[in-house]
Amino acid sequence: MINADPAPHRRAGSDRPATAERLGITSPTPAPVNSWPGRKALVPSPGAILHPMATVVAFHAHPDDEVILTGGTLASAAAQGHRVVVVTATDGRMDNEPDDTRVNELRSSTSILGAHRVECLGYADSGYGPIFYPDPVGRTRFGRADVDEAAGRLAAVLRTENAQVLLSYQSNGGYGHRDHIQVHHVGKRAAELAGTPRVLEATMPREVLVRVARSVAR
Repeated sequence: MINADPAPHRRAGSDRPATAERLGITSPTPAPVNSWPGRKALVPSPGAILHPMATVVAFHAHPDDEVILTGGTLASAAAQGHRVVVVTATDGRMDNEPDDTRVNELRSSTSILGAHRVECLGYADSGYGPIFYPDPVGRTRFGRADVDEAAGRLAAVLRTENAQVLLSYQSNGGYGHRDHIQVHHVGKRAAELAGTPRVLEATMPREVLVRVARSVAR
């Protein structure tokens, strides 16, 4: 779910469904505009915050988060002609064993969603739970990454894409995962560095978290 608000930055807490309309994205019109092939012309609704042809960058912790947390929103935005870029902080690997499974899944899922560009910053997965494992040789776990360094890399994408919206995470990462919390900090800093006008934070529905907690407790 995406927590949208007219303010540039907003704490999460809404349980409303995520839709392209909540991003300020409007329905397509046949009027031609200057754009690359296949991109539709869009006209903003009154008070819309996004440009008629918006670029949305979704920043996620791991491959699969793009679907779990923002899949519907990204698919809707892409279907309406907006440029969608997905950036993941990690490749989903806890170690250095050669395994492209999750990156390949990321490529497949973003293709289905209609994303135009996919980037992976290459940090190692920090894992979830009480043990914060040492970094694998030659790589840094995202939970230990220097915020300014990681934010600078994300900001470079935001600037190149001239992004109007950055999708990030709420301050607790939804459920406390180290990498998800780091996405919040890095995303916020990257938007400041790049001057991205709007940041929206993905939230975890409270009802879902309660059901999961009750199931684990049984």
